[in-house]
Amino acid sequence: MWFSDMRLVLPDGILEHGSLEIEDGRIAEIREGPAPRRPPVH
Repeated sequence: MWFSDMRLVLPDGILEHGSLEIEDGRIAEIREGPAPRRPPVH
């Protein structure tokens, strides 16, 4: 699950428009900018 367009305060800086991915209850990825688009699951 991705959370997008958030202000993320990290130990080494601040991402004003960051995104983070949660997998299995843990942070899997943090990035600057929007979350990647994934095709819908049908």
